[in-house]
Amino acid sequence: MKTFKKAVSVLATTGLVVTLAACSNTQHTKKHGHGISNAGAPTHSTGLGGSDHLKVGAGLTGTNESGSFANKPVKAVFYFDFNQDVLTSKAKADIKAQAANLRGRDVTVRLEGHADEMGSREYNMALSERRANSVASYLRALGVSGSKMSIVAFGEEKPAADGSSSRAHSLNRRVELK
Repeated sequence: MKTFKKAVSVLATTGLVVTLAACSNTQHTKKHGHGISNAGAPTHSTGLGGSDHLKVGAGLTGTNESGSFANKPVKAVFYFDFNQDVLTSKAKADIKAQAANLRGRDVTVRLEGHADEMGSREYNMALSERRANSVASYLRALGVSGSKMSIVAFGEEKPAADGSSSRAHSLNRRVELK
């Protein structure tokens, strides 16, 4: 009987913790517009494709009409200046090349926004979302359908380079197209 009561107590406590975490996450999502998806990746609400929440784990391969892009993943990284969400001329050139590639393919891509460790967590989350939105806006202007894109804002949570050097910071200020 003691074992049964102990098991019920553990299950009840676990359920309470999970419920509190879910409620906390819901409140955080309502307040800040982002949270954690079922896949465990941070998510952000966006107007792309008419969805209230982001598509996580979008397909990375596809084909054009001739089938020449089959099984070739779409991947690119676009870098930003410190505290900026404005596209650099290098980023614009790289995005143009990707737009030509994406227009001919039946794929869905994910734009992952990132920031360096400077600034607060909340500020970096918003900045990384603005960066991803800048890339998405430019892709749309170049003829890529918004329904082919989703945005995930990671802020400073997934650095490309560890450390506090200017080199590490510059590598972390990016949007990854996957």
